[in-house]
Amino acid sequence: MKVGIIGTGMVGSAAGFALVLNGAASEVVLVDQNPARALADG
Repeated sequence: MKVGIIGTGMVGSAAGFALVLNGAASEVVLVDQNPARALADG
């Protein structure tokens, strides 16, 4: 399953990490106003 998360703050990055770690998502896309932050958190 592909999942998109808008906002890569503490909650968004933790949710993305948990989705991948638990195998609930095969692909996670992080989107943020600051592209550098989204890239760093991904």
